[in-house]
Amino acid sequence: MQLGLQLLEDTINATRSRIEVEKSEREGNFQELVAVAGAGIATVSLVRETAKDCKDIFKKSSTAEASRWRSLS
Repeated sequence: MQLGLQLLEDTINATRSRIEVEKSEREGNFQELVAVAGAGIATVSLVRETAKDCKDIFKKSSTAEASRWRSLS
């Protein structure tokens, strides 16, 4: 009877260990997903602001160039 109880306890402990491993893997996957999503959002924000600044710069330079050409005409 004692041997049967010991085997049952060992099986329960092994199952608990597997469950803990799977939980930690899921947490790791979730943390990785959150990190990747955060990096993506930050990248998009930076690119959007930079693109906006570049667009403003090109708009100003093309307006200035057009004025220069008109004054030469």
